[in-house]
Amino acid sequence: GGLSSGGGAGAGASAGDFPGGSGGKPAKGVRGPGKKRKLAEMDEANALNTNSQGTPMTAGGGGGGRGGGGPGTSSGPGAKTPKHRTPPKPPPAPVEAAPKPNALLDIIKKLQAKDKVGVFAEPVTEAIAPGYFTLIARPMDFRSLRDGVLRGEYDTWDGFIADLDVIYLNCMQYNPPGTVYHTLAGKTLDQARRMTGKARPGIPTPPAKRMKMGNVASIGGGMTESGMGGGGGDADIMPASAAAAALKSGTSYTPP
Repeated sequence: GGLSSGGGAGAGASAGDFPGGSGGKPAKGVRGPGKKRKLAEMDEANALNTNSQGTPMTAGGGGGGRGGGGPGTSSGPGAKTPKHRTPPKPPPAPVEAAPKPNALLDIIKKLQAKDKVGVFAEPVTEAIAPGYFTLIARPMDFRSLRDGVLRGEYDTWDGFIADLDVIYLNCMQYNPPGTVYHTLAGKTLDQARRMTGKARPGIPTPPAKRMKMGNVASIGGGMTESGMGGGGGDADIMPASAAAAALKSGTSYTPP
């Protein structure tokens, strides 16, 4: 009366239902319907994650595998270029302030007060000094210098001092050494240079260099910081006689 293993309602599947298998399990190498579906889904996912060149896509974007370019990687056309910081520009070099007209006019006034006879007050004429314009290429006098200040021609101290020196150098070139006018011009030139050296502010000295310049001034035997371009004080300048000799010989001369 018992049911056999091969029949009967509700009986489990026999080993013959799975070729090559036994005990209700599929044989090795045979894929069940569930595994086929999973493999198909995996193939579809791999196809979606593959770029047009057949290279698997990385998590960061464009393919190439390790080190491949693309957005999200450290190299390639989509990578961000690191910003290079531009080094700061050095501060501009200090420049001497332009002279104020009132300061220049004050210098002319003080120097004219020393010219008791008025030797340098007005332009020299041929009647007063025969052959003057044969020797002197650039005449200068106090009136011409003052007019230049009023016209705003002197925007630097060097330009003003150069024309001021020419007043005395011309006199020393025309009048031989030992004459009254040559001696007067030499003395007044030295006074004029000391006066302009004290009046001009000079180029501002950076704080870091002030100590070094102070040491050099102490070694230089009396040359002060102002004499080295800091403004004020007596500079180590060419004597008037040497300047006149240079001008007479045709050598270029640059006032300090």
